[in-house]
Amino acid sequence: MAPIRILVVDDSVVIRKLLCDTLSKDPELEAVASAGDGRIALAKISQLHPDLITLDVEMPVMNGLEALAEVRKRPRRAHRGAPRTRKRQPSNWWKPPPNSAVWSSNSRSTRAKTAAGTAPR
Repeated sequence: MAPIRILVVDDSVVIRKLLCDTLSKDPELEAVASAGDGRIALAKISQLHPDLITLDVEMPVMNGLEALAEVRKRPRRAHRGAPRTRKRQPSNWWKPPPNSAVWSSNSRSTRAKTAAGTAPR
């Protein structure tokens, strides 16, 4: 499966390098580019179409919140993350094996013990 493509946006060169290096250590992640402010990030988003964007809040020219507002105005691509998610289990997915030591307040023997006054409390 293709790695998740990430654009790192931060005005600090050190933080951009640190994030890119850290993200690239995971084989399922790929830091495709970095940008020093929101305006440069918007141009790179149009070119690279990353799956994920990290944004610093305070940056020169265009801060992270302004850049996020611009990104949200754009049409969205098809989300390709669905295959990575865990399959949802039905609400009754776990059932104790028969004759297990799991105590249930709904079992017939527990109701009988409660009526007799010998059930655990």
